[in-house]
Amino acid sequence: MRAQGARVNAAPRFADYEHLLLPSLQHSNGATIEEVRGDLAAGRAHLWPGNKSVAVTHFHEAREMVLWLVGGDMRELLEMERSAEAFARAKGCTRMVSEGGRDGWARVLPRIGYRETRVMVKDL
Repeated sequence: MRAQGARVNAAPRFADYEHLLLPSLQHSNGATIEEVRGDLAAGRAHLWPGNKSVAVTHFHEAREMVLWLVGGDMRELLEMERSAEAFARAKGCTRMVSEGGRDGWARVLPRIGYRETRVMVKDL
């Protein structure tokens, strides 16, 4: 499927991309591959497959699309982000959010309009 392709709601092809998300899962505040599979199958998350990359998004609150997990070729992922943004706008979102993630994204995402904010977390 091309990077600009439509999102896929179900998980059947997810197995082809799981390996690309393993590094991202290590920075996801404890999410597991099983949870991702379940959220995709239930329609709570959306799979964005590319040629060499994959992203998983979900909606947070009513007007935010969260780039939850990404993996693969950074150039392709940045192209895919434009399609995800268009989809988010069509769904009425006013914000795209990238939570956590690896340090490299903090250097790249500001180039395409993201700004860094501070989040404080307390584990219970």
